[in-house]
Amino acid sequence: MSVALTGYLARAAALGFSAAALPGPFQVYLISQALRFGWRRASLAALAPLVSDGPVVVVVLLLLARMPDWTLGALQVAGGLFVAYLARNAMWAALRSQTAATPEAHSGRAVTLAQAATVNLLSPMVYLFWATVSGPLFTQGWQQSPAVGLGFVGVFYATMIGVSEVLVIVFAALRGASPIVTRAMMFLAAGLMAALAIVQVVQGLDGLGVWR
Repeated sequence: MSVALTGYLARAAALGFSAAALPGPFQVYLISQALRFGWRRASLAALAPLVSDGPVVVVVLLLLARMPDWTLGALQVAGGLFVAYLARNAMWAALRSQTAATPEAHSGRAVTLAQAATVNLLSPMVYLFWATVSGPLFTQGWQQSPAVGLGFVGVFYATMIGVSEVLVIVFAALRGASPIVTRAMMFLAAGLMAALAIVQVVQGLDGLGVWR
């Protein structure tokens, strides 16, 4: 492997780490699921980018430049409202102290994956990330060789999902430390999700020119 290719793939790994480590609605949702249901269900949710990002990449690389300016604002509002709905569910679960394994915890894994994918799909940060950073780098590698471009995508998602799984395991382990601590962390996760929802809706409305 050449030095140039190694550096190129290292950038993909660094971007994947950043995408997973930076706080956002998707990360807080993973934490909430890990605290509520444990690592098995939350680890499945961590795979959501593999489901949601395909359409995002297609939209960014083919359509985003042709779409009207208000598109990202509308997406941000929709995403914020959906995160607010998830925050409400997380807060309700914290009030009921639903931390033990329940039939819902074992039967709702597909729902959890679908919710996580929707959070990601409605996040404008994913679109902006691919439009401004990952997209140009992927295109650069693809032009050199399709294998290089696909290598960039593989390293990016392997790193991002790996870091997300570590996040899930850590908070799932904390889940069993103490019922009081677990409940407090669930309230904190729900509160952070609600705050992110408000910020996302306000920023989206600003992008739509509502405040002007």
